[in-house]
Amino acid sequence: MAGLAYRPIGLATQTELDGWFGDDPDGTYLAQEQVETVQDYRNSTGVSSAVSFKLITFPNSGNYAYVLIRGT
Repeated sequence: MAGLAYRPIGLATQTELDGWFGDDPDGTYLAQEQVETVQDYRNSTGVSSAVSFKLITFPNSGNYAYVLIRGT
């Protein structure tokens, strides 16, 4: 999943997550990129650096989350 930090924001990442984890029969994502949450965080904290990161959550599995950071 670390490689997803290098993908464009949004659809490309979600498509890959769906391929790996599938989706629930009711149409909800088993793994979901939280684009708005990351953008809200960047806006509210004034983060304007070039560092790119993504938040991936697993809402149907105890709401676990991973932060993916681009770079070293």
